[in-house]
Amino acid sequence: RVRFGRPQSPRRAWAVLVGAGAVRTTTRTEDTAGDFSFVAPIGSASFRYEMSRNWAMAFAGRRDVTVLGGLSVEPFSSNAAVLSLNGVVARRMTLGASTSYSRGTSRVSDTGGFTMVAADLQLRYGLSPRLGLLFRYNYADHRLSDVSVVSSTFPNRFASNSFRVGITTWLPMFGSF
Repeated sequence: RVRFGRPQSPRRAWAVLVGAGAVRTTTRTEDTAGDFSFVAPIGSASFRYEMSRNWAMAFAGRRDVTVLGGLSVEPFSSNAAVLSLNGVVARRMTLGASTSYSRGTSRVSDTGGFTMVAADLQLRYGLSPRLGLLFRYNYADHRLSDVSVVSSTFPNRFASNSFRVGITTWLPMFGSF
């Protein structure tokens, strides 16, 4: 990976991070004799812009090989993009928002693939220097097409909404508590 960055002023800066490589994968398939093996290029790039001392925006893209953990053993070549915004809303309150899109094509079959769209909104309120409340909402929409899944009753499309409330704590890595 290579990182390029430049401060524009004491409060504004930008940074670009790029990386590339290759991955070799071997998969055992039930319908063919032997192993299925391939080499695929992978890469990532991200751009982060600190608009002020308290707000930052980032865009990231990635080309990778992935599997749908717990759902299918098929490897997929996937492309993903993420846009995020993070900042301080008030003295003790921070906000984080992100949206992402991912699309993958099967490396085993010609027709299999998936798409995933997600959004995340998080609000943190500090009660003390080391204790805070966390409110988080997450939405995800998954669509599968011609993917051999572990369970035949699993739907081809599913969406989820979740809302979480929690307590966060910060502890120093070194020194006393």
